[in-house]
Amino acid sequence: MKGFKKLMACMVICAAFGANDLAAQITPIDYISGAGRFTIRSRVPMNIMIPYEPHLYMDERMTKIELLDGTMIEGFYKYNVENETLEHASSEQIYSLKEVKRFWFLQSGDKPEEAFVNIRLVWPKSEYGGFFKTVKSSEYVWIKYYLEFKPRDYDPVMDMGNPYDRVEMANEFYINLNDVWTAVPQTKGDFFKLMAPYADEAPLKKFMRKNKIKLTEAEDLGKVINWVAKNGK
Repeated sequence: MKGFKKLMACMVICAAFGANDLAAQITPIDYISGAGRFTIRSRVPMNIMIPYEPHLYMDERMTKIELLDGTMIEGFYKYNVENETLEHASSEQIYSLKEVKRFWFLQSGDKPEEAFVNIRLVWPKSEYGGFFKTVKSSEYVWIKYYLEFKPRDYDPVMDMGNPYDRVEMANEFYINLNDVWTAVPQTKGDFFKLMAPYADEAPLKKFMRKNKIKLTEAEDLGKVINWVAKNGK
């Protein structure tokens, strides 16, 4: 249990972003915004010619924004994942990563509230910029949205796949292990290996099976981390 208590302390004090799962790590690229140069993460090739949607949601949402100077702003905005900006729905007003501390998409109808935090404020020395979404079930699990290029993979013999190159919205889940934000593996076998220093596999498997945990669900992952904090080594 001491090992996991140390892990949790590291999570609170330091949120270094540096996924060591190379298969899942997002490729960093250099991006120049109106406010200057910073590095974001993307899987979209430069100078791509096909059209695609860079916003997390196509429709604008009522948004509350907290700027770095503490100013609070409300209005209808879209979150542009490609260049990490908030774009006003009916004007040319844009807030960049250099200006925003955090923002919330407010609850509307069947859409729940969603909160995002500027990772540069959690880890000031990081070379990366981007907004990470919080997870309600655990403060130690975060979601990163990004755009991913997928080449056409249509097989005419099997009549399967997509005949077009495209760019799609994707996401990855992260937890902090030893001062490093680590991408969560999508397979249970790899996940158990990742958690081995902090929890015995048998009881962890039992908990996940009993609670029908899916590693593709961020809230489920948060429940697992909370269980390990109470029942781990």
